Amino acid sequence: MVVLRSGSSTFNQNADYEEKNGKHSLYYSKHDSSGLYSLLQNSIRSFQGLLNVPEEFNSVLFGGVLGSLFSFLQFLSSPIFGALSDVYGRKPIIIFSLIGISVSYGLWFIASNFVIFVLARIIGGLCKGNVSLSYSVMTDILDPQSRSKGMALIGVAFSIGFIIGPVVGVGFSKWGTSGWFAASAFYAFALSLGNILFCSYYFQETLPK
Repeated sequence: MVVLRSGSSTFNQNADYEEKNGKHSLYYSKHDSSGLYSLLQNSIRSFQGLLNVPEEFNSVLFGGVLGSLFSFLQFLSSPIFGALSDVYGRKPIIIFSLIGISVSYGLWFIASNFVIFVLARIIGGLCKGNVSLSYSVMTDILDPQSRSKGMALIGVAFSIGFIIGPVVGVGFSKWGTSGWFAASAFYAFALSLGNILFCSYYFQETLPK
């Protein structure tokens, strides 16, 4: 976000940002019979008051909480996936992880209420062990002299994703006024299915016997 010199212009720009990026949250706020959305929103408002965060940044904190939930669950599950791959092999555990990720994107695509959306994030975070397993695969197939280059390739892949991903997201945000998040979820779901097929047919087991 570009900060303008004029205070009133900055406020107007933030308001426009909220209007454009709050549509997803607005939909779930109207389709949440469980009360989970309201509970989370009230908790975030209390946190805002504690830190004196301006109200216009509410959606930023809201998204941060959901993102942190995903990352925290990934942190908890990654060692478990690693241990399982040491016993059963890299390939089956990676495929299992990718299937879980596909399920999470599929739930996101059909999420008609906030509970299903949060459930999709929880499943996605718990099944995101394929990232740590990628490092294990590099360790399996490369000698100590080449291992650092292999690890760097994983970082490069992430960097490319961080560059292309937001651009694709902006494209979907321009798709329409109401259904763009479903379109982006379906796009992610399709890519995850492609990952499953690729790993099933082309990825060879790397765990030494």
